[in-house]
Amino acid sequence: MSTLCSDRWHTEFHLDDYCQEELYFWKTNLVNINTRYCFAYTCPSSFVYSDASATGCGSVIGFNNEYTCHRMWTHSESLQSSTWRELCAVEVSLQSFAPVLKEAHVKRFTDNQAAARIVEVGSMK
Repeated sequence: MSTLCSDRWHTEFHLDDYCQEELYFWKTNLVNINTRYCFAYTCPSSFVYSDASATGCGSVIGFNNEYTCHRMWTHSESLQSSTWRELCAVEVSLQSFAPVLKEAHVKRFTDNQAAARIVEVGSMK
């Protein structure tokens, strides 16, 4: 008998052979599933700092500025909002540093709260 067939939760009953086999299967095989706990905190292995201005953007990795990148805005890009420019700075830095940051756990820093929030939770725009 399975728990699905029981009319009350607090009723005691014996599991039939099929249910026992199912429980044994899951007990022995759950440890073999190739999974990853997605809420585990991992210390960052790299720190990326980026900033944007009205004329361009730049970014560095780490405290010693070992890797840097920068880009000047086109006229139409310079007319975009500061949040757009900050998000573009994040994108430019990730594209530039992709080979260095491959498989790294990265902590990003930006001075724009709206851009930080959009990177964290996303946006419909």
